[in-house]
Amino acid sequence: MRRVLALGLCVVFLGAWGLALADAPAGQNPDRVYVDTILEGLVRTGVLTQEQADQLKSQAAAAAEQAAKEAPPAAPEKPAEAPKKKAWYDSVKVSGYIQGRFQYYPDYPNADRKTHSSEFLVRRARFKFTFEPNDFTQVVVEPDVGEGKVEARDVYIQRWMGAQKVSSFRLGQQKIPFGFETPQSSSVRLPLERNYLAATMFPGERDTGLVLFYTDPDDRKLFDASRKASFGVGDYGNLAIGFLNGQGRNQPEVNSSKHFVIRVTKPLSLGDEGRYMELGASYWHGTYFSKWDSDAPGQNFTDELLGFHLFVEPKPFGLQAEYYTGETEGGDVDGWYAMGMLRTGTKGTLFVRHEDYEGHRKGKGPSYIFDRSRTAIGYAHQIDERNRLTVEYDMEDVDPANNKPGYDNDFFGIQWMTTY
Repeated sequence: MRRVLALGLCVVFLGAWGLALADAPAGQNPDRVYVDTILEGLVRTGVLTQEQADQLKSQAAAAAEQAAKEAPPAAPEKPAEAPKKKAWYDSVKVSGYIQGRFQYYPDYPNADRKTHSSEFLVRRARFKFTFEPNDFTQVVVEPDVGEGKVEARDVYIQRWMGAQKVSSFRLGQQKIPFGFETPQSSSVRLPLERNYLAATMFPGERDTGLVLFYTDPDDRKLFDASRKASFGVGDYGNLAIGFLNGQGRNQPEVNSSKHFVIRVTKPLSLGDEGRYMELGASYWHGTYFSKWDSDAPGQNFTDELLGFHLFVEPKPFGLQAEYYTGETEGGDVDGWYAMGMLRTGTKGTLFVRHEDYEGHRKGKGPSYIFDRSRTAIGYAHQIDERNRLTVEYDMEDVDPANNKPGYDNDFFGIQWMTTY
């Protein structure tokens, strides 16, 4: 009985192996050698006779041959596909933001505003197109269609050098790397408008030229994080050195004199929570051609400004401040501002900014001198990742230095901004 049972198990075992081995020749396939060794062992122990073992081998080989005939033909092996070439549209990114606003001027008609006391407007409508021909080159085109007109804002090429991308150059019309609020995006800034510095020394915040940047790899992470979560400027380098026309946004060169700008910045991460802090200094120098009257021939003036800035992320209190001094339009320029910020939960931020400005305003002529003081109180509520509602009231005193009477120039605004 035991002999019959052993013989049956052997038949089943060998049949299974035969189907698996197909037509592999004995002595060449390790599994077939293993089966033949078992059969020979069974013969030596007397469980099988040599005739029975040979018969089982023959049956297993026949079963394997039949299984191989009935098996479907193996699919031909596909050659490895070459990497798919990146389509041009895969390297294009579209982003931007739109700011819809209601503005009211309490001091109309005595203030230097428009010929109405209130208005609805689309303050900014930016569409940023970013093209990346390769990993080291970026082309940026950003028009603006706000306030009923179409204007070019950023139009430049940026090229990184080296695998770590610590240095790069940017050629074209671009933000001027000076101070904090001048290069800061209007989609990030808390107050509805920039401080007096940007409006007087850098109309449109942009110029055309060549700027070289250097950013430490560890500091780049801080710069990028600050813009996303802390109202920061972003990566304008630990060091930025540039040569620009100096005539302002969308203005051609007229005197062949180039402006020089340098900005040195250091970001820091404070405490266990990693509160973002930034310190920086900037310098701007060149010769500006001013034509403030259509009947006047215009005149070249020295343009020079030295500035310092400080930013501390609100957690929950924060601070942003700048001081600057220099000259333009044949006279001195001095000013400063400081803004306190308070986080009210995860979505809201209160802010109070006071600023003083004394001196000339670029492009207005040597007789256009003002002493301005403005205090802004506002609240920005981040409704969700893409929508922000801002309410702000400005109290401004204007004291012209050309024997004209001073006046108030208050402003109230409500703005809805959507980014995409």
